[in-house]
Amino acid sequence: MGMHAILRRFYLPKEKIDREAVITGDELHYLRDVLRLKIGDKIEITNGVGHLYHGFLSSIGKTRALVRIEKRIFTSPPKVKIYLCPAFLKTKAMDLIIQKATELGTWGLYVCLTDYTVPILKNKEKKIMRWKKIAISALKQSGNNYLPQIGIMSFKEAISKAKGLKLIAIGPREGEATPVISYLNSSSREIWICIGPEGGFTDEEIWWAKQNRFIPVSLSPHILRSETAAVAVLSIVHAYYNCH
Repeated sequence: MGMHAILRRFYLPKEKIDREAVITGDELHYLRDVLRLKIGDKIEITNGVGHLYHGFLSSIGKTRALVRIEKRIFTSPPKVKIYLCPAFLKTKAMDLIIQKATELGTWGLYVCLTDYTVPILKNKEKKIMRWKKIAISALKQSGNNYLPQIGIMSFKEAISKAKGLKLIAIGPREGEATPVISYLNSSSREIWICIGPEGGFTDEEIWWAKQNRFIPVSLSPHILRSETAAVAVLSIVHAYYNCH
């Protein structure tokens, strides 16, 4: 059997795509200077809201490249939308969570300020822009066609915003909890999952979450780093709903 050529994937917001797509900025640099693609080369483009476009490069210039669109494909959104609310962590750990959450199809990523996190006093928008770039890179690599919503909010804001099945992951030192798999069910359409910082959640935060119908769940009998906990719970949930 012959091998199908793998199309290079790019991201463009939907307003830059019509019969032709206009590639500029970082994506143009990657196309022209890194990949060294030529006129006539075929590529695919995702707009991050479910649409995938196949086309070929019709021109490549200093400030933009044009893509003639030949085929449009729509990917339905997931039946179960997962919202991850990790506590704000150090740069490397936070970047890992953003990357892996996007690869695993997370619908929303709301980074939370908890009692044991260092407050984000400035540059919130710059942090969100940086995380969005990481998410876009993961979107292209993974084949996911939905870019997660990304924001920063307080823990109480996230708790109040949550709907559907609400879970708060706690470690073995934070209290009793049931394994997360016990609460997953095929009727859920929205799942919110809170992950604490390295110091865990405070008793008051866990109490507040319970008052808002969050269920304490465990991920392992071992003490996990926050980024490990985030990847673990998303993998469990992702695998469960792929089989149901």
